[in-house]
Amino acid sequence: MVTFTASVTCILVLVLIKEGVNSNKDCQPHLIMPVPIELVVVSTDKTMMA
Repeated sequence: MVTFTASVTCILVLVLIKEGVNSNKDCQPHLIMPVPIELVVVSTDKTMMA
């Protein structure tokens, strides 16, 4: 159950950041580069599993 909850949480964070920040026309001028949220979520997920 913990693995499922962690996975769902990571998927929600990934979608929210990718769609809410990286695709947002208001935020894009303020970003030097898109937020690499895939790397953050995967590394956090692996850390939580250990």
